[in-house]
Amino acid sequence: MYVLNTQKQAFQIELNNQNPPTKLRGIGHNSQDNLITGGVGFLIQKDSLGWSLNQQLGIPGLLHNALGIYADTSGLWVGLDEGVLLHYPPTHDQAQSYRSCKPYTTGVLWQPYRSKNSQIWVGASNGLFHLDDKQLIPFDSSSTDLDGVAIYAFHDNKQGTWLSTSTGLYLVDLDKKIILDHFSSALSDKNYIPTRHIAHLHEDKKGIFWLATKGDGLIRWNPKTKTYKQYTQKGTGLSHNVLYSVYGDDFGSLWLSSQRGLMRFNKKSEHVNIYLEEDGLPHNEFNTISHYQAADGRLYFGGQSGMIHFHPKDWQKTSVNAPFIITGYKKQTQDTLVNLTAKLIADHTITLAPSDKSFSLNFALL
Repeated sequence: MYVLNTQKQAFQIELNNQNPPTKLRGIGHNSQDNLITGGVGFLIQKDSLGWSLNQQLGIPGLLHNALGIYADTSGLWVGLDEGVLLHYPPTHDQAQSYRSCKPYTTGVLWQPYRSKNSQIWVGASNGLFHLDDKQLIPFDSSSTDLDGVAIYAFHDNKQGTWLSTSTGLYLVDLDKKIILDHFSSALSDKNYIPTRHIAHLHEDKKGIFWLATKGDGLIRWNPKTKTYKQYTQKGTGLSHNVLYSVYGDDFGSLWLSSQRGLMRFNKKSEHVNIYLEEDGLPHNEFNTISHYQAADGRLYFGGQSGMIHFHPKDWQKTSVNAPFIITGYKKQTQDTLVNLTAKLIADHTITLAPSDKSFSLNFALL
């Protein structure tokens, strides 16, 4: 017997039919609103004509991973795993490259970012750096607070800029180049949160932070009251405790990419839906920086074999007000078939005895 599912597939899959599989490390949009993604040694873009090679990356003899992708009016910024920051101006394809000045070492460049004062920053595996005079300079050369700290994501609000890092959550002032606060499982009292490795965060409309952690699941944290709640694989039913991203939608859900599948988390009921390869994904494992939310709310997630994208509205079920009408109820007792429709409608109860042989119930949705 075959079971056919005629429901429309909400996941749209890209770049998964390659041999070997296309492992995507970063996703973004450029100033022309073309989708940009990258992997080992390449950047590719999708416009109205489809996918095309945008850039070959790196110095001859080296294959760079294109990681964080950030676009603004000045062009496209791409962080590479060899400690190189690339800038592609919108008018031509020739990239400018930037490295750290000696003796500082950036390591992997996870995520470029432009601050409110228009300075270019980049989160690296060895701290936070800014672009100054064609070189990458440490956040605070007089301090070692961020040395060796992997910085994956930036988030701005009225308090300042929040950094998702391998040693917790930092609040910094990028203009003054100072650390304002730090929260981690290594700290105590109001600076304690039950994790020290955060890959990404989402701030919802109520000001609640949702933290995607690498090993401690999902954390709901109130920055005003400093209270938190933790959701894990064992306690909540997450597919994995290693999460790479968390994005909110307009329908009360969070979307989590992870080391094992994609999850939809309902903030009100705390119910988790898990989506794996058997549900239409091209792969189960996603990548750390390979995620993006477009201005219209569409979500993009890349992993070990291409990417998926979808709009959360496509997952909303349309409710239909269809009254449930009982049209018939009969029960066979011994050798007699008795019509009990009127009694069922009046009592709203079905009672079956061990001696009853069978019953039939007819209904309609009107």
